[in-house]
Amino acid sequence: MSRALQNAQMKFQIHPSGAWTLRWGQAQGWCLQSLPLWLRWKQHGSQHAWLATASTADARRATIAGGQQLRMRWDLSPEGLQIEVLWSLYQTPPMLRWRLTVRNTGAEPLFLVDAGLLEADGPRGRLPVLPSGAPSADLLPGVQFHPQPSAPLAVIQGWQSWNFAGPLGAEDRMPHTRLGPLTRPMRRLPEAPLRRGKGDFTSDFFLVLGDGASKLGLLAGFLSQCQVFGIFEARLRRRPQGLRGWAPLDGARLDPGQAFATDWACILPLTLEAPDPLANFMEAVAAENGGVRQAEIPTGWCSWYCAFNRLSEGLVQQSVAWIKEHERELPLRLVQIDDGFQARQGDWRELAAGFARPLSALAAEIRGAGLQPGLWLAPFVAHWRSKLARQNRHWILRNRFGLPAYPGFIFDTLTYPLDTTHPEVRDFLRQLIQEVVHQWGFDYLKLDFLYTAALPGRRYDPHLTRAQALRQALEDIRQAAGDETFLLGCGCPLGSAIGLVDAMRINPDVSPRWNPAQWGIEFFLHHEAGHPSTRNALRTALARLPMHRRWWINDPDCLLLRGSGSRLTPAEVQTLATAVALTGGSHVVSDFLHRLEGERVAWLRRLLPPLPGPARALDWYQPGGPARLALRLEGALGEWYLVALINWQDEPQAMDLPVAELGFGPHEALWVFDCWAERAWRHRGPQIALRSVAPHGVVLLAIRRAGAGPQWVGDTLHISAGSVVERWRTAQGTLRAHLDIGHATRGAVWLALPAPPTRACWQGQELGWEKAAEGIYRLPLALDHGGWLEVHYSAMEAQRAVDDDA
Repeated sequence: MSRALQNAQMKFQIHPSGAWTLRWGQAQGWCLQSLPLWLRWKQHGSQHAWLATASTADARRATIAGGQQLRMRWDLSPEGLQIEVLWSLYQTPPMLRWRLTVRNTGAEPLFLVDAGLLEADGPRGRLPVLPSGAPSADLLPGVQFHPQPSAPLAVIQGWQSWNFAGPLGAEDRMPHTRLGPLTRPMRRLPEAPLRRGKGDFTSDFFLVLGDGASKLGLLAGFLSQCQVFGIFEARLRRRPQGLRGWAPLDGARLDPGQAFATDWACILPLTLEAPDPLANFMEAVAAENGGVRQAEIPTGWCSWYCAFNRLSEGLVQQSVAWIKEHERELPLRLVQIDDGFQARQGDWRELAAGFARPLSALAAEIRGAGLQPGLWLAPFVAHWRSKLARQNRHWILRNRFGLPAYPGFIFDTLTYPLDTTHPEVRDFLRQLIQEVVHQWGFDYLKLDFLYTAALPGRRYDPHLTRAQALRQALEDIRQAAGDETFLLGCGCPLGSAIGLVDAMRINPDVSPRWNPAQWGIEFFLHHEAGHPSTRNALRTALARLPMHRRWWINDPDCLLLRGSGSRLTPAEVQTLATAVALTGGSHVVSDFLHRLEGERVAWLRRLLPPLPGPARALDWYQPGGPARLALRLEGALGEWYLVALINWQDEPQAMDLPVAELGFGPHEALWVFDCWAERAWRHRGPQIALRSVAPHGVVLLAIRRAGAGPQWVGDTLHISAGSVVERWRTAQGTLRAHLDIGHATRGAVWLALPAPPTRACWQGQELGWEKAAEGIYRLPLALDHGGWLEVHYSAMEAQRAVDDDA
């Protein structure tokens, strides 16, 4: 029978050798040529390998909802195995999915090593030679774009929150750590090869391969990480480009009669310049994992970046008092106690010297103030001197030599990871979470260093892979916490937490300095892409914008707004604030609030409430970015765009914004408002040119089409520069706008009027104004609550101006 699947956009075919091809497009598109699937396992101390050949398989083809399916089965009687591969090709969206299932039909256990699911690359000594019967030599293994790519690129993902994510080109090298064993266990998936050549990259979970010139691309990924941590590898400088994907199976034990199935792998085509190019993949992943949890965007305060581990009960109380004092203007709700409350990591019930009362009393005090108490925990690790580690040595995850597995140098000391498959550890974790939530009173938990549950090691339950061990531990926590508890994952492999956490840290730690440093030293750490720093935090957060509200709420880490006690320049603080705002995710400030300067308080006020969604990185696939972010907004004022231009360089830069990227014509008249510089102007032309953007600075523009009659140009009441307007009414010589942002605020508004104002009022009280630019007037305004802004101008003078223009 035919071993091919086809729809209007894609054609999949398996050749007798087991090699397979996938084509997308006609005159333009790509062809992927892959070697056969393979599996490796161990039994009786020996390693065995299987290579798929289509000619020996029992194959059945079927029609399914939305597509076609091909099921192939191999019965390996001498080896005691049955292997099945299920291929599905879908029409809408166009996507190929497949997974491998292995069943032990023998009488002895076996141990799974790894499975090759995608081998579109030349051999590197890992695989058997391509068997006879393969397609002709002109279809070499790899991805062949047509037309030939002139700007090949890959967009990669690190395996957990803090690892680099973003675009890389053929002349770039894979980001890696120079801190060796201090950080390597937390920075790199253990089975991922360490590539140092130009254009050679590895990626966890999914990878985008494309061409920056033709804007064609494909995404190779897994739809979940419940079973395995899938790895992809790309070689951009090879022709055709190399692409490989495999699943480490971690030596998981498969007993007689048991079966193991990988997560679904998938490939789907992309047009890089599409408005939302990753949407189909993101939504398919969400559906595979049971959908996204719906929760309110957190806004509040966190203790870590001001107190670090020198935390005290008095500081928490002082912060609560400040939030209550300023609640009319700053509706912060969360008070999150971070690391430093406990005596040692692992001994969570023993408090540090700065806490005289049980945490339950402090949580009750926070809740009594009308705020939400939150608590940080690192549930899967223990300080080496903790009572938990000393009294429960059999709980510790151990390596093949029987020594404690090494999670990296965290907390500036030695720590031990727990074996989360051990029944006693599972009971301990469930009891701890139930106590923290239901007895102490914390219904917001930040769960940190979660990758430690997925480290290599000898587990109590040998049947589980590392991904399964982590997923099971997170399911235990969710069950113990209850559905109403807000869970934030941090330092977590991304795919294993989808559907279980409400929010996820999507970047390395922020820092009160732009560049990464260790113990105050910067000079050899400039290329540490995963090390704490504002630069690293922003780059990776902006590379993961499409995950927001599809997999979870994006948490871009904390806002650091302070002037004193920080090495960030005002321009860098504005860049951080802008980027956090444009994620649409969590807005949690981590300064000593009582020391926050008045100007910085005003900046925080403008960020609340959070924007309704994430921006789109216009240059998301271009190495060195993203430098251009755009968020389309709509409301009573109609449609406008909020656009950020970021200068990542160490020197001032001129930057241009082609208006066509926002859908505007080259000769359309536009109103432009610079939100941070607080200036407005009328623009006409193919691009908005900015002469000088500060080093590491940002320009945030609100852009609208210019039309006849009065128009709102921008404001400093909210970072959206327009969402404050709930209703907008105009009549001859008058405009009336109902304003409300949900809290008290003050600033100014910029209005485009056909004639100068003759009278302006806020809730019946007279307002002053000044001319800000030709046809634009600035009105200072303070809102205690919602109300009406009314502006009058001379209709006769406005008509005279129209006649003069004509």
